[in-house]
Amino acid sequence: QAWGGAVRSGVAGPGVVPVEADPARIEQVLMTLVGNAVKYSPTGGLVSVAVSRENDAAAVIVRDQGIGIPPEDLPTLARPFARGSSRARTFAGMGIGLYLSKLVAEGHGGSLQVHSDGGDRGTTVTVTIPVASAEER
Repeated sequence: QAWGGAVRSGVAGPGVVPVEADPARIEQVLMTLVGNAVKYSPTGGLVSVAVSRENDAAAVIVRDQGIGIPPEDLPTLARPFARGSSRARTFAGMGIGLYLSKLVAEGHGGSLQVHSDGGDRGTTVTVTIPVASAEER
């Protein structure tokens, strides 16, 4: 099976959810998350991006149908140079993308969470950033 080839994609959301953020850093996070989703997905797999408002935060959810992450690897993934299972190590990368993305999210007062049920069940990454106050809009 080919990996990291052409994938199907979709974007869903409510429109605008205003946040006070550094656009270049948020773009870096989104490029990392979508890039990882494509890289670890089979050719023809689905990568979806959804934006929603969850309480006082904007949430960006990136889902894929890729190789998944073994549950025992999840706690270490957002650490520098963490690559996960031996299967993930067969793909190009240094293991710093999720780590940097987590730092950016936390630097904006938000968070980054990774969920996967393991082998070939895909991965969901959720980034939250606080919604801008009325004065910041």
